[in-house]
Amino acid sequence: MNPEPFHFLAQAVLEDSSELFDTFHERRYLEAKRWKPGEDPYKLYAFNHRESGRVPSNRGIRDTRHYR
Repeated sequence: MNPEPFHFLAQAVLEDSSELFDTFHERRYLEAKRWKPGEDPYKLYAFNHRESGRVPSNRGIRDTRHYR
């Protein structure tokens, strides 16, 4: 089996995803729906959408696999 076609495909996928990521506006996405006082975000989505919007996605997360 020749792995070359798969390498080409993997490279194309990486290039496409890189372009998509460059055009993605995280703040605009997160601010599209702001909750008003009295609204219940759990009623519609059943998870803590309001709080997850306050935490940056590029925050440092400790690796706990070998934590003591």
